[in-house]
Amino acid sequence: MGSGPEEPVHADERPAGGFARGGARATMTPSAAEPAFEARWSPRATAVILSVWVAVCLALTAEPLAEHIAYFGERLGSVFAWAIGATLLGLCGWAALYLRLRERGLWRYEPRLLAGLAVAMVAWASPWALVVTALLFGLCYGAGSAALDRLGLTPPRPTARLGLAAAAGLGFLVLLLIPIGMAGLYSAGLFWVLTLAGCGLWRRRVAEIPALLRSLEEGWTDTVAAQSRLVGVAMAFLPAFVASFALAAVAPAISYDPVSHHMPAARHYLEGGRLEPLPVPAANFSEKWLFTLGHSVGYSYYPQSFEELLTFVWGLGGQPAAQLVAPLACALSLLLLIAVARLAGVSREACIVGAAAAFTLPFAHWTGAIAKNDYPLALFQLAALYAALTAKQAGRREWLVAGAFFMGLSVGVKHTAVFVSFPVGLLLLWELRRRAQPLRLAAAMAAVFLAAGFFWHVRAYVLTGNPFYPAGAARSVSTTPAIDGTTPSRWTTHLLYPWYLHFDGVKVMESPSGSPAGFYFLFFAPLWALYRRRQASANEAAVLFVLLVFYLYWAYIWGVLRYGLAPALLFAVLTADRLAAWAGQGRGSSRAARLTLGYCFAFALLPTLMLEVNAPQLAWYAKRLDREGYLRAAMADYPAIAFLNGRMGPEDRALSLNNCSSAYAVDPARFRCVRYEGVFEPDLEEKFVEIVGQSDPSYLVLPVNPMGGRVRRLLTGRFGPPIFEDGHFMVLEREER
Repeated sequence: MGSGPEEPVHADERPAGGFARGGARATMTPSAAEPAFEARWSPRATAVILSVWVAVCLALTAEPLAEHIAYFGERLGSVFAWAIGATLLGLCGWAALYLRLRERGLWRYEPRLLAGLAVAMVAWASPWALVVTALLFGLCYGAGSAALDRLGLTPPRPTARLGLAAAAGLGFLVLLLIPIGMAGLYSAGLFWVLTLAGCGLWRRRVAEIPALLRSLEEGWTDTVAAQSRLVGVAMAFLPAFVASFALAAVAPAISYDPVSHHMPAARHYLEGGRLEPLPVPAANFSEKWLFTLGHSVGYSYYPQSFEELLTFVWGLGGQPAAQLVAPLACALSLLLLIAVARLAGVSREACIVGAAAAFTLPFAHWTGAIAKNDYPLALFQLAALYAALTAKQAGRREWLVAGAFFMGLSVGVKHTAVFVSFPVGLLLLWELRRRAQPLRLAAAMAAVFLAAGFFWHVRAYVLTGNPFYPAGAARSVSTTPAIDGTTPSRWTTHLLYPWYLHFDGVKVMESPSGSPAGFYFLFFAPLWALYRRRQASANEAAVLFVLLVFYLYWAYIWGVLRYGLAPALLFAVLTADRLAAWAGQGRGSSRAARLTLGYCFAFALLPTLMLEVNAPQLAWYAKRLDREGYLRAAMADYPAIAFLNGRMGPEDRALSLNNCSSAYAVDPARFRCVRYEGVFEPDLEEKFVEIVGQSDPSYLVLPVNPMGGRVRRLLTGRFGPPIFEDGHFMVLEREER
């Protein structure tokens, strides 16, 4: 059995200071721990620069802070706005108190308490979904661990072993489900056979999981880094983020992408037993019209690895279990994030703080809590980067092939994998040149890469003549409009993007918040200029190369913020290394660093709650609302769909304009949606009328707004008056011919 390279040992891993395991002060000699970073200028100059910067940032963020608090007041009343403000102040006070409490030994139990909170909240709402998720994790870890050990690619640390093995197992499962689906054999019974057989076959591997989890906990209690006051600030705020995450994960999905893209495809595959795309309502959808009007209906032609996983888990435990696939990928990604950071020379203290900061980035937190494919993509990207860095240190050819495998898996999740696949691929090619027989190895890597991710492109090409359908290859090299419809200048985009993601988030994220990234990166940006490593880290340089190439490409295209999830996580943990250096400069610096970090966590909670939590959701979790009542109260789309579910016959079809929540339709294949949020110009109206004529639906769902009114007038004589109407949508029935 082989293993990867030993990761660098940092001074802060030794019992050099802080508190010993029993809670008493430990002694340390001044030479025991030389800092990894040094200030470029004098302590006084550094303190002045940071003080001015933090003051400027506080002034810049005062208005967004007030706007976020006002958001809750506008929707729930001024009393609630005051309550939110008081809660934030209370959390800050709690953090100060908790720093003292944890010094009495409470810090030793923090991982168990946080994990217990998440498990308890999920178990309260969906106990069977929790069991199914545990089985999925066991199955994938067992398969992945067996494969890695057979190839001699066993990572030495439990964070990497758990994350990498589970990622490999998920990849194997995705690839196995392709021929099963193409053969029309998808069924809950077969999925249970595969799960139980796999867990039985790799039972010894599965039995390793408790020991690895204990190793993680022992690593926490044995390191001085866990006792850091900077870590304590993160631990004080994390329970609120964990609770919000768990609540969003278990509540019935209401976000657009899960209910219009991912879950309808999974239901279609499972109920039909076959891996075939959902039908497109009109035959002549060109790329222009499909992307303008019909993105939702064409989505199942895209890479579907994530939807395959949803299908598999849906068969085991229904929608509640399927909704936990992305949260599982989030947890595994954080493990791999720490593993990559350790290879890059990041200290343990910074790994903990950085992982907490990454988890609490509002957009990352939200996309991990709901059934979206961003974290599965990030998981495979981080696994590919880990393999590339390990190949650099270990010199083993197999790591290069593993990197190509994970990179291929990322391409099988979504096309936007190209933003990270390109620079990671360059790293792999750079290492390839140092190997014996590079051409032969390159051919093997290319074959693995193509086999792992490009089935979906071949399928799309066979079905449509376009491997990227419903998009086109031109979209990978051209600047796209921002989410708010404006067109960014390609000459200023790299300079303006950081401002937008902090203060004008509607341009870069589907979010009601103007600050979907929070302010962690903003407050700590100067640390990159103020501190430098005493000794250069080749692996950190490689990671920074990936981040730089990614940013140049991604910002040029004007990528959506969540498409840069893996790089954002990496940048958060690398920034935390500089933050720890600032905090280690003295008592005053430590206090300033803690206060600034606490402010960042406190603010991040506001957009997180905006994105994830609503009043009906709380009532549902408290068992005061059932699933039907929650969906009616929280989702404008649902009442019209529920009405149609009780009216449509087995041969009826419905076409909807802007109500795309087909995951809750009686049959997603018979409820198709066209979505357009801009001004309905005459050519678009004509195109929609043409689509109606071609699809010949039995029922038509239109929004109750001027757009819906105009379309209704254009279709006079073909559809009768509304048979259902609320404040959001109306349902029209086709006139008898």
